Amino acid sequence: MASVLACCFLQIGCFAAASVGISLVGRVVDDADVKDHAEELLGKDISAADERFGEWIDVNREVNGPRAWYIYPVKHLNFLGKDRYVVEVQGNKIIAITRAEKTSDPKTDIPRALIIASSVDGKTPKECEAELDLGKPLLTARSDKTGLLSQTYDARLIEELGRPRYCVLRFNEDEKCTKVEFLGVGASTKEKPI
Repeated sequence: MASVLACCFLQIGCFAAASVGISLVGRVVDDADVKDHAEELLGKDISAADERFGEWIDVNREVNGPRAWYIYPVKHLNFLGKDRYVVEVQGNKIIAITRAEKTSDPKTDIPRALIIASSVDGKTPKECEAELDLGKPLLTARSDKTGLLSQTYDARLIEELGRPRYCVLRFNEDEKCTKVEFLGVGASTKEKPI
């Protein structure tokens, strides 16, 4: 019995170490990828990003602000299709590039999204802000593709640790919350992408 337990602990330890190793390699790949694109695109017109990444998925424009975020698919090393390039633009010039992943940590993102959704479903942006314990939204934006509103909040449990994580609330045409999702930042040219 003791040898079975020892074997289980060894396997768990190996799995945890492998998981950490994969995570670290992923970060190195994301950092190198964003750095490569940044060298070619920062300061250029948004058309340069279109040429490099292809057709954008959507554009989110800051409400009452000058910035826009063009969202492109990541076409390589994106086996689950969850990664996106987010190109921040101001005055038609590229000012930042971020590689983000939807539901980057399923073990925590999915339960947190379900808990938050149960408290904000059907509420207005102001009601959601009052209901959440996440402070003011970092960004309120409107989609070019759908015309719908979204609010983005800092979702890190401890701000000083790890890379940025965001909780995004999406609203319908009546501006009632209908969806909660989490985004993790793999790499960015900015310390705080939003």
